[in-house]
Amino acid sequence: MEEQPVEVEGAKPSPRELDPDDPAAGLPEGSPEALMAAARGGEVDAAGESEALGFLLGRTQPLLFDVPVKYDTPTGQKKLVFVVRQVDGERILDLEKEHRKGDGPFAELNDVAFNAALVAESCVAIVDPSVQGAEVDPRTDAFIGGAPGGASMAMQIRFKFQSGLLDGVAGQVRSVSGYNPTRVESANRSIRDAAGSS
Repeated sequence: MEEQPVEVEGAKPSPRELDPDDPAAGLPEGSPEALMAAARGGEVDAAGESEALGFLLGRTQPLLFDVPVKYDTPTGQKKLVFVVRQVDGERILDLEKEHRKGDGPFAELNDVAFNAALVAESCVAIVDPSVQGAEVDPRTDAFIGGAPGGASMAMQIRFKFQSGLLDGVAGQVRSVSGYNPTRVESANRSIRDAAGSS
């Protein structure tokens, strides 16, 4: 089967709230936008920076983001929106450890399994905007359908012919979570170099 092109757009703050009882819900409107603009290096004035910082420091719950994805199917282009939450950096590191082949500093990351696990960990809904009410929670039995690896394996199975879809969504999850894989890879390289020179 021929690979179908995938286009993953940048994450946008979701209009949804993860928890309606969130104590930070009363923070000023626009804070997520100011935060995203600052994160992307956009023009933000001092008031916007202060607002974004206050918003970040006041959060006790992860933010939600919409990640629009387009991909080709035999019947035309399909669009889905993955609603994802931020994931704690420690949890991302734990998922990386779980999906490494081998032990020690030379263990190789199984990218496919890791990205599927990260998307499964962060995703609270997958929405088909072309159909009214077409939304699924990937943590439910209806989505998982008995997949042996739970939601992570169900993600791999359901999107196996949309190469790059889960990779792109996982990249957006890392981005909105403030996780910098380049810094982690640099640290891992230093560990491998140190292990090789001893």
